[in-house]
Amino acid sequence: RMSEKDDVLLNQGIAYQQAGLLEAAKAVFARAMRLYPDDHRFGEWSRMACEGLGDRAGEVEALEHLYRIHPAESTIYLFPAMKMADDADLDDAFLRLAALADERNPVDPRLFVRLVLFHDRRGRSAE
Repeated sequence: RMSEKDDVLLNQGIAYQQAGLLEAAKAVFARAMRLYPDDHRFGEWSRMACEGLGDRAGEVEALEHLYRIHPAESTIYLFPAMKMADDADLDDAFLRLAALADERNPVDPRLFVRLVLFHDRRGRSAE
């Protein structure tokens, strides 16, 4: 059985990533994010692995994970994740992220803009 210590998982995932085994790295970092939800390192490395794989859903998940750790960093994590989810037609993820943004600051003009663009692309009026 593999160790579930944070540093062991981090090193294992990085080793997989450096060897070009991005699916294996992604799996290790996903497991580590579940085991260590407050450790930002796993979100950052997971995002990079998913980016290398072209896995937009995985990138969005990693950015959401990072936002939950650092909610003041919405410019770095939340709004880029919303844009990525919208661009990749990940509607459920977009709406989940929009709800997080609304909880944090319902009058944020960036939220309004993202919602207008989201609804406009789908031919629906913003509510």
